[in-house]
Amino acid sequence: MKEFRKLSMNDLLNLCVEKKWYTLGDNDEYQEMLEMSYKPNLTTNDIAEIANNIKDHSNTEQDITGICFEIAKKCYSLFELD
Repeated sequence: MKEFRKLSMNDLLNLCVEKKWYTLGDNDEYQEMLEMSYKPNLTTNDIAEIANNIKDHSNTEQDITGICFEIAKKCYSLFELD
């Protein structure tokens, strides 16, 4: 059995709005970050890359691991039989 982790761009956008993240980025940077979630299988490294991007474009005291945790909570898994 294989597991695939997914994250919708809408869920990521809503998370950023809820947490008041990405206040220092422009629309193009924001769209580019949201599109980072559009992958067939989101890895831990992908989540960390998104979190670093958010941290770089936000006025937040939250550390990278906290941002990663919040992103991971919004992910969902799909399972496929081999």
